[in-house]
Amino acid sequence: MRAPLARPALLAALALVATSCAFPVEGRFAGSSVADRADPTRTIVLIYNHGFSRERAGSYEALVPPILQQALERNPDVVLFSQVRNTSRLRRTQHGAYIEAAIEQFRRRDGVPLENIILVGQSCGGWGSLQAAAFTYPSVGGVVVFAPTCHGQLPHSTEVAMARTAEIAQLAERARFPLIIFVYENDSYYRLADWDGFEARAPRAPHLQIERLTRARVLELCARCSRDSHGAMWDARFGEAFYASHLQPLIDRVRARIRTRAAAVGWTSRLSDRTPRGDRMTTSQTAAARRVTYQLETLNFGYFALRRSMPHMEPAKRSTSRTSPSGHATTCTRA
Repeated sequence: MRAPLARPALLAALALVATSCAFPVEGRFAGSSVADRADPTRTIVLIYNHGFSRERAGSYEALVPPILQQALERNPDVVLFSQVRNTSRLRRTQHGAYIEAAIEQFRRRDGVPLENIILVGQSCGGWGSLQAAAFTYPSVGGVVVFAPTCHGQLPHSTEVAMARTAEIAQLAERARFPLIIFVYENDSYYRLADWDGFEARAPRAPHLQIERLTRARVLELCARCSRDSHGAMWDARFGEAFYASHLQPLIDRVRARIRTRAAAVGWTSRLSDRTPRGDRMTTSQTAAARRVTYQLETLNFGYFALRRSMPHMEPAKRSTSRTSPSGHATTCTRA
């Protein structure tokens, strides 16, 4: 319901409640959501992020690539969140900030372990996924990227080309997570040679796979890629060619780690069976308590944001300022 007469300060304060340092978490689940699952600690969450162009900025929809649709159809413990970043301008470092905000929401609001989350992205969405994992969340369950880049179309200036080369090298050095990269010949946004030597520079990335598709291979898998290979992953044949050999094994490894962790927790819980049953919380009660805590923190954050935006509401001679509560699902707090 709109409030046309609301003060600008009030609107700004309400916007702060729904953002993470001005990075909102927007999108939709394809099918069931984390809230629909009985135990979020046993749920695998795929966070997919699209590419980005100024021409389409503000009009992106939460779509699902065919290769990810297969993940949903074949794995009942997988949920997919298709995230959108609808803003007019984004620097290439900001895509990762949007993705980090989504990770924090699932971790702190829904209780999904970081190791259960797989980041998937195309173009700028892939570049942001790499940055989020490399610089902030190296313990993420895995990263799958298609044509990762966010440096504009070719030809690149000398400055941009040098920056991209240095950034790729830095990503390789910081990679500590399972990683799958798809890059294509005849992509109008980068050169296939940009990724030469990446494997040698990323010795600590477990299960690293880089698929370098030739132009002939791209044309076999993508009917609309005769002029540009950049959108190859949107063809159903691409998913049929690579899902079973690449994405499914990654999901299986994440699932295996979940089961190992659950077994360890189960063994530990048996040691505490002396706790009276009346003092224990069921899984659903724990999830409900977590959601209530998140909602209270959100309201508290909004209240203090509103006070800061209206000086006359602040007590006189108050020198200290309040900060947003740690743990809010859309704050910049990082573990």
